[in-house]
Amino acid sequence: KKPALVFLDEPTSGLDAASAAKVMKLLGQVALAQRMAVMCTIHQPSTSVFAGFDQTLVLSGGRVAYFGAASGMAEFLATAGRPALSSVADTMLDAVNTDFTSTEAAEEVLAAWERRAAAQSAPPIWEELSKASESKAAATTSTPWLRQVGVLLRKQLRLLTRDPLMYLMRLMTFATVSCFFSALYIDSRTRTQQQVFPREFLQWWVSNLAPMFGILPLLSQSFDVASIKREMRDGYYQPSAYVFAHSIVQLPMMFALAAASLAPLFAMADWHWSAFAYHLLISASTLWAFEGFAQLFSLMPHPVIGLLSFITIWFTGLLMNGFMLPAERIFWPVRIWTYALPLRWTVRASAYVLFHDTPSYTGALSCNASADASICSRGFYCPDVPPQQCWGATGPQILESLSQVYDVYSTEDATGWAVLIICGWAVTTKLYYLRRLAAGISGTAPRAPIQGIHTLSHTDV
Repeated sequence: KKPALVFLDEPTSGLDAASAAKVMKLLGQVALAQRMAVMCTIHQPSTSVFAGFDQTLVLSGGRVAYFGAASGMAEFLATAGRPALSSVADTMLDAVNTDFTSTEAAEEVLAAWERRAAAQSAPPIWEELSKASESKAAATTSTPWLRQVGVLLRKQLRLLTRDPLMYLMRLMTFATVSCFFSALYIDSRTRTQQQVFPREFLQWWVSNLAPMFGILPLLSQSFDVASIKREMRDGYYQPSAYVFAHSIVQLPMMFALAAASLAPLFAMADWHWSAFAYHLLISASTLWAFEGFAQLFSLMPHPVIGLLSFITIWFTGLLMNGFMLPAERIFWPVRIWTYALPLRWTVRASAYVLFHDTPSYTGALSCNASADASICSRGFYCPDVPPQQCWGATGPQILESLSQVYDVYSTEDATGWAVLIICGWAVTTKLYYLRRLAAGISGTAPRAPIQGIHTLSHTDV
């Protein structure tokens, strides 16, 4: 929390004259740099210390003897009949301290200030501070929300090129990883029974690995979160404007990242191009969901904690997506993550789109199950391959065969539901991120530069 006012009680006590002067000079520099006021109580300030005051308040017996610019004290003393012949601070203290002067003489100075204050109608210091803060707050809150979004949108667009960790590096990484796996599974281009599972395994690898690279923007945003909170705390923009502007840039980039990940698969592994749009939607939604996790975990107290949290979510989804472990083998209530986390729905929808309405696979022949159930138990058989490698000729047959081994697959088209569930995670993490941002800056009003008041001394005699 950035303070608007710092109060220091006798900061120069116990210091020699040179050290005291340097301390006051430093306080003045800090006040200017941080745009805040510094109030100090100083007893018997030296000439060099007094020269560092902007505003000075002198009290005597609980009454104000002087309040105003330090540079104007000499003129006031002259009008009060106590001209400063040497040190202005010493002259003022001698004039109002009854240990060095009579009560009547001190009363004359106090009365002179009261007459002057009444004539000038000088406002109290707290009124000046309040007006300055209200003026700054009004200027800040009057900025239209859409204008804040516009400014932040331009900033986010500049970051596309200035911060390669966010998107540019991932674009190259996604394309490289997809090319690598496509080369490993290059034989899956042929639509034969032996290549059904390698083709699906290639899809499984890419669908699960791409979201893992969300750790890159997590690191970048972890380093930026302090400055983002500070700007919000200072009233430059609202949390909702930042999240909205960030999302406007983020969503198109999710489709760009998904395209970089999918294009090598369609080109090298000969995926059916008619399904590209469906794969693009599923992949972009998944990346957006894990982008939300990364953004949320960037608010963790330490980047390492955020990284561990993200990896935990990703690995849990990988382990419980229905491919490695059947759902019935996972105990409750942990099993709920099998159905809740995005990766299960990504794998299911991607597999359906990959095999449904695609050209037939060779090696499987149709048969009549009622004629010979021992050979034709599924409506097809493979004369040249073992039964465990016989998946079927059509997409529905392949999906049915896969579903008998792995419960993540199904012949039912759940692509729409899958995208809704995945996007639901993205929206939920965004809203919770917005709430955490707002909570992190709550209770902090916009800070105003205090015009002409950087160091305020209080001298009590």
